[in-house]
Amino acid sequence: MKSRSVMYRLLLGSTALAAAFVAPAVFAQDAAPAAQNTPADDTAKPADEEPVIIVTGIRNSLQTAATLKRKANTFVDSITASDVASLPDLSVAEALARVPGVTVTRFTLGGSPDFPSPEGRGNLIRGLGFVRSEFNGRDAFTANGGRSLDWSSIPPQLVGAVDVYKNSSADLVQGGIGGTINLRTLEPFDRKGYFAAVSMDVNYGDLAKKFSPSYNAIIGNRWQTSIGEIGLMGAVSTSNLKSAYNGWQQPAPIPRGPNTGNPTDAANEPSSVTEIVPGKTVGAIEGFQMRTSDIDRDRASAYLAAQWKNDTMKLTGKYIRVINKTVSVEHTLESFPDGGNNQRYQITDATFDNSTTPLNRCNVPAVSTSPVRPVDYCETQFPVDGGYMTSGTITNNFDSWTGAYGLGAQVLGIGKKETTITDDLSLNFKWRPTERLYVELDAQKTTASAKSNETWGGSQTYAIAHVVEGLDHPELTLTTDPRTQIHPDIVAGHVQTGVDGNGNATYAYTPGVQTSTADPDAAFWLYAGDGHHNGTGELTGYKADVQYDFAGESWFKSVKFGARYTDRSQTDANAGVNWSGVAPAWAGSGLGLFGSEKTPAYEEVDFADFYRGGVLQGSNTKVLAIKSDLLLDPVAMQNYIKNEPTFTNADGTSKIPYVAQLNADGTPKYDPANISDVREKTTDAYLMLNFGKEFNNGMSLDGNFGVRYTTTTLDSHGFMAYRAFGIDQQTPVVNSDGKTVRTADAESHDAEQDFLPETTVWLCPTVATAALTAADTTAGYTDATKINRACPRDANIGKSEAQTVSQKDTHWLPSFNLKWNLNSEMLIRFGASQNLSRPNISDLRAGQTTSAITTRTSYPTIQPCVPVAPATTCVEDPLFGIDRGVQNISLDQIRVTGGNPNLKPTTANSYDLSWEWYFKGGMVSTGIFQKDLKNIIQGGDQTLGSMTLDGKTVNVVYGGQVNQDTASIKGVELAYQQFYDFLPGAFSHLGLQANFTYIDASATPPPAYIDADGNGVPDDFGTIYRFGVKNLLGQSKYIYNIVGIYQDSKWEGRIAYNWRSENLLTYRDYITGDPVFNSDNGQVDASIKYNVNRNLQIALNASNLTDTKNKATAQINADGTRVDRFSFLNDRRFVLDIRYQY
Repeated sequence: MKSRSVMYRLLLGSTALAAAFVAPAVFAQDAAPAAQNTPADDTAKPADEEPVIIVTGIRNSLQTAATLKRKANTFVDSITASDVASLPDLSVAEALARVPGVTVTRFTLGGSPDFPSPEGRGNLIRGLGFVRSEFNGRDAFTANGGRSLDWSSIPPQLVGAVDVYKNSSADLVQGGIGGTINLRTLEPFDRKGYFAAVSMDVNYGDLAKKFSPSYNAIIGNRWQTSIGEIGLMGAVSTSNLKSAYNGWQQPAPIPRGPNTGNPTDAANEPSSVTEIVPGKTVGAIEGFQMRTSDIDRDRASAYLAAQWKNDTMKLTGKYIRVINKTVSVEHTLESFPDGGNNQRYQITDATFDNSTTPLNRCNVPAVSTSPVRPVDYCETQFPVDGGYMTSGTITNNFDSWTGAYGLGAQVLGIGKKETTITDDLSLNFKWRPTERLYVELDAQKTTASAKSNETWGGSQTYAIAHVVEGLDHPELTLTTDPRTQIHPDIVAGHVQTGVDGNGNATYAYTPGVQTSTADPDAAFWLYAGDGHHNGTGELTGYKADVQYDFAGESWFKSVKFGARYTDRSQTDANAGVNWSGVAPAWAGSGLGLFGSEKTPAYEEVDFADFYRGGVLQGSNTKVLAIKSDLLLDPVAMQNYIKNEPTFTNADGTSKIPYVAQLNADGTPKYDPANISDVREKTTDAYLMLNFGKEFNNGMSLDGNFGVRYTTTTLDSHGFMAYRAFGIDQQTPVVNSDGKTVRTADAESHDAEQDFLPETTVWLCPTVATAALTAADTTAGYTDATKINRACPRDANIGKSEAQTVSQKDTHWLPSFNLKWNLNSEMLIRFGASQNLSRPNISDLRAGQTTSAITTRTSYPTIQPCVPVAPATTCVEDPLFGIDRGVQNISLDQIRVTGGNPNLKPTTANSYDLSWEWYFKGGMVSTGIFQKDLKNIIQGGDQTLGSMTLDGKTVNVVYGGQVNQDTASIKGVELAYQQFYDFLPGAFSHLGLQANFTYIDASATPPPAYIDADGNGVPDDFGTIYRFGVKNLLGQSKYIYNIVGIYQDSKWEGRIAYNWRSENLLTYRDYITGDPVFNSDNGQVDASIKYNVNRNLQIALNASNLTDTKNKATAQINADGTRVDRFSFLNDRRFVLDIRYQY
């Protein structure tokens, strides 16, 4: 049997080199999962006693992972390179989703869930996101403002093995409350002698419908010399991935009926109610959204490693460089009612289901603003007796004054470029001066940068929409209204050439009747915007570890102690997308009709293949979008808008208010409040005692206990920027047509400056001189005393003050781990520890913005006169339609937003207990766990104090990330893996890997709103958190994986199913304001490999074979009722891989 086993392993060896960089796994998979937990024992062995590393396939990979789990001194799960490369997991994050209790994140948790990633970006461990990432046991991060490495930027070909720590010991670096993920790479001494390999694969995504290649190469050798043994290796990898996703979104139902009252619009003015079904109250679903995104990712990496050793010492140096570049273009076709404008939508031919759940009015979408002010804070529920709408024809004649009929269907284009670069240089020295003493010294230098820019361009056309709702098989049919013909006198750049025979004006350009949704005579520029980010980070770290083994047979086996120092700095500059109208009809600069442009800036986008076809039906499948080359170049976008003849005045100046966030040289421009410089210095020390005892009955105990001391000093530099009030435009009493439009005294009481002079000066203290400039006159000023020249008018920026915040925190973190070996196969393991996770670097920034929150009280609306019978006429109020200014503007609050450098670390107590059985060919384990967390960081408000301005004392409130929550997590993990060698024939090559995790978690929900003055009214309606949701972000209650395996001497196959139950994506969706939940989701992946000979291997991998859609629902009331929100469909990916090693 022994000779058969050895031969079997040798035959399987040819499957090991999964890709050029995959060698780390197969060469290093016998290494311990954490270098911190083992002495430098390899320096104690002569070269001729080196263990033989046998290259094997998935069978040995799983056995190695089980061995690592069994021997570890705390709770560890591992995957090795064969695991990473055996499935088409294009990032480490996706591969880790097969570890018990680990899930992959594809959405930005807590923020907008509208922009998923086709590749997994990060991981949660047991539902927690406080995960520390390490590269070869050292700090690793991406300069995006967080603390973790973006695993999507790391090629799996670079991976030797990945260890997932779910509890802690004193010698593990703090920072991973959820757990620690350590990625280990290849070292030259992991294989004897010369080795080299090359590989190539081709990836195809069936939504992108494009092929993309990857190339990998590795070479290494080791030599005996007079000064010891030397090893060198180098590896390079390039990878291109072209992927795509499609997304369907729909709004929550809105009550429409005879008793739903008068909802308010975005200006808090009543809107009329239009019944859909006479006498019935129904849930109307008023709108749709279709989104396509094409993503082109290029990734290049280089890896160099050198080693030297003799009998007592070993020196290892490594250098890793990874460059990740992503270019994406997204197009969205949508029509949503904005604010209260939903009441202007007409719905006919509607069908309804049998739903009777009452509805509130808080779910009116707000596309361009924060959700509208809910008059009753979502408390008033309207009974539904007509069901929720499932299909219907939607139209809207709101824009008929422009000559347009139908819904305003918007087409949003977003172009985005992202580049991340990570360089990591490390040096490690191991020394065994005596038989019992081990010393390890380590140093690293890591630099990282992350840059991105995105440009938005929006256009609009008109259509009548017939919508069939649903997340699986929605349908949309667009038709045009034959009455739609844009009036020529509202078109930007229109020139009147004379009059016709009927006395009507004629123009140089007259739009024709709309013929389709892609007709340039019925589509126009609507808005544009750009956003930028530039982050750079640097970390220098040193550590020393010493272990001394005790002699004799006492309980105490060894003592380990050490110290660590890191100095990390990061600079971040952010400029959020600055939405700005370009040429909508209401802007006054003329409608930017595509058909009238001298230089066309549009391109056709066809949605016919959305969801692989069948959703957008009929002949109108194309729309006009802003050109992609403008979306991918903010400078070109700005220059086009500035120079397009139809957008310029006679003197050549631009009519359009759009100003990109760019300096004169085209580089991004950042407000002072959005630039931060954070520096952290951390000093750690630990002491850990290892113990163990063998008993005569075959049982034994071993474990460790210790304490870790950590202290961190933070210095955060930034600016406090004060947001000045907007321009007090000097509007004349009589307009250019000679019509009186406002009262003579309206100008004296129509803006914040008129009512709050002290607050005005406090926000921007420099008072203007008496003289008016030409720019002042153009801006509409007639009174120079109302101008603060220190405040740039384009951004309402007031004064800026540099500020530095320093803080220091110290923690003692005890830990205890015990392993009770019941016999040679079974053990019971227990672990208890304290740990902490520090806030994200971006959350600690000192850059902040202060603004004044005010309430405007308008004069009562004067209604048009209505004749009283029998009279047929009446006298109109002389003030009807006249602007009278405002009654009052009062100061409610001083609000501070931005970073919070006073945040404290989140801390946790963790407990684990497991039973594990390791038998020939497999293992079974079951465990229970619990974590109690304090000071969880979430979005919220915090009262900082108060101040008096303009005779009123108001609260100063910070809104942003605050320490406010606690959480408790407990659960169960089950794991099983086995190869069925005892079965006859081909069945003996079968294996199964399965795991299941149950998580029960509860957390303190974010406060519904802040009411600092106690008047019962929320201080900020833009950040209301509804319904008291207690879920943790991203936490699924159930997670399981099932992997079927086949492996013989020539073939290796695997089919895997990964499933997780629903999880919370955000407490507050930007569009609806509702909590949004990702629905249950499962995906099937598969791979098959053929070993042509011991050197050549061919593999075919496939992912998302089930073509699974990622669906989400929104909660619409306190009872937990959910309605459909969105559904995203990713590529089915297929990878053909050819590998050769020698």
